[in-house]
Amino acid sequence: ISNSLGLAREERVEKLVQKRDGVNHIKKIINELSVDPANINGFLSSSGFSEINQKQKIAQILLRPGIGLFNLSEALPILADSLSSFSKETIEQAEIQVKYEVYIEKEKELVDRMSQMEGLVIPTLFDYGKVQAISSEAREKLGKIKPRTLGQASRISGINPSDVQILMVYMGR
Repeated sequence: ISNSLGLAREERVEKLVQKRDGVNHIKKIINELSVDPANINGFLSSSGFSEINQKQKIAQILLRPGIGLFNLSEALPILADSLSSFSKETIEQAEIQVKYEVYIEKEKELVDRMSQMEGLVIPTLFDYGKVQAISSEAREKLGKIKPRTLGQASRISGINPSDVQILMVYMGR
């Protein structure tokens, strides 16, 4: 790969691939590895966290605020052994991905919904005045701007997501 083009050298690409694979491997470990209450409750209570009553996956415990893979590794030798071959950066990246996966998925769903709304065409002669359930400001702005799609309508300043939802339901009738 030519460096004069600003492309990454093969060794850099290889490092990136190794890190990605390492992160995926760590995530697999913590999603499969369960811990007994007897092995973790001492750590949880001494750290100010509520104890668990039954076996839980490491990933579930990691979702608690203030708990990280490094302090869990100190409390759980089996986890420390499982992570010993990975770099600090790879472990940190896996932790970040596990902790924020739920939020990332929600954002992806929002993007998908917005993409779907781009395809929902509003009829040219649609009378926004008939939709009493939306705010008067929204009715006024929509009537003046006349967006072509619900996606466009959702980006108008002063149009709330609830206004767009109501409009979608009303158009579906």
